[in-house]
Amino acid sequence: MTQLVERGLLRREPHPTSRRSMRLYATDEGHSVVTRAASIAGRIEAETTSPLGADDKGTIHRLLYRLVEQLNPDALTVDNRS
Repeated sequence: MTQLVERGLLRREPHPTSRRSMRLYATDEGHSVVTRAASIAGRIEAETTSPLGADDKGTIHRLLYRLVEQLNPDALTVDNRS
C-alpha cells in the first residue's frame, strides 16, 4: 500500500474512531488508473473469448467468480467512498 500512496494513487486518512488505524481512499489519479486498467482488461477479455459463444462465456465467468469467491472473497467487496 505504501507504494500506491507514494505514487499518489491512494491517500491515507486517520480512522475516525480508532487512533491506531488508517483509512485508504483512491485519489483522482487512482480512479483514473482503475478506469484505464478496466478498459484494457475488457479488451483482453474480448480478444481471448472471441471464439466462444455467449453460453461458454457465461460459464467461464460463473466458474471464475466461484473461484474468487472461495479463494479471495475480499476481492469481490467494493467500497467506492472517496
